[in-house]
Amino acid sequence: MTHNTLPISIRIGLVSISSPTDHPEQEDRAFLVVKEWFERVVANPKDYLEQSVQSEQTQIESALIRLVDQEQCCLILTVGGIGPGAGDLAPEATLSVADKGIPGMGERMRAIGRGFVPTAMLSCAVAVVRGQSLSSICRVTPTPSSTPWMPSFLPFPIASTW
Repeated sequence: MTHNTLPISIRIGLVSISSPTDHPEQEDRAFLVVKEWFERVVANPKDYLEQSVQSEQTQIESALIRLVDQEQCCLILTVGGIGPGAGDLAPEATLSVADKGIPGMGERMRAIGRGFVPTAMLSCAVAVVRGQSLSSICRVTPTPSSTPWMPSFLPFPIASTW
């Protein structure tokens, strides 16, 4: 007897964290860049859940908790809110809902980004685990030139399970 099995579908949360001065078209472009990259490199069926929030800690925390605990996303990528400014609260919000931090991923994102953006070292990017989900705070520059480095910050064991 043979069993036909469908590939496991992965659920990816995309969260845009914006300040009042941000432009909505940048958010749309960032989500498009991320989806295009995943479509090229991940064969599994994908279900994207998109959410936009203001750069307020409680809004960011609520979005991350909902995507992990209720929506069962296995990966969450956020764009925006990771600079050194007082209003960039994504790292603090992410760390506050984490079960465990993964400091090496934030370091890797900054190191890789340095080859593309001179100010990458100012990024406060972080990565954490909550439940069974990896929540990665990653600023994705909404241009096609940003996508070549995206796979570099995903840890091989996670990327290889897809």
